[in-house]
Amino acid sequence: MVDHKLFRILDRTLLALSAAILAAIAGLTIVQVFYRYVLNNALSWSAELTRIGFIWMTFIGSAVAINRRRHLRIDSIIGLLSEKVRILLDVFVHVIVAAIMIFLTIRGYSLAVRAINTITGALMWPRTVFFLPLVFGAFFMFVFSIRIIAEDVVKLRALKMKSDKEGEK
Repeated sequence: MVDHKLFRILDRTLLALSAAILAAIAGLTIVQVFYRYVLNNALSWSAELTRIGFIWMTFIGSAVAINRRRHLRIDSIIGLLSEKVRILLDVFVHVIVAAIMIFLTIRGYSLAVRAINTITGALMWPRTVFFLPLVFGAFFMFVFSIRIIAEDVVKLRALKMKSDKEGEK
């Protein structure tokens, strides 16, 4: 099993970052409501910052979900398959995911670079802040998909060795 300390640290760091962003979004939403309804003075920048935080949280959380094998799938159908077929299907899926994440990382970077000269409406930040989460999240989803592929290849080898030993008996 490919269970390197670096991946555990990276997973925990990304999860903590995602949780911190969620807490910030919740806090900012409470402040928005307070200003709007109690002080009758809406904050012009808070909705935009909340949107940016939500985008970052989504892509970071998606990377954590890939790493923990919690992505969307139909377990009832997969449960009917043999262990070898399940692992092969998982490898196939993660090869496709890795390829898509390479594309999204490259395309997201291109979009982020093009958006550097345009600014957001309220915060006056470069619009790049809307595209960097795609680059960041897709890169880590790619890294975690490669880790899962390696882990599954090791499992397939172990299954083959086990079946070979049983065949010798």
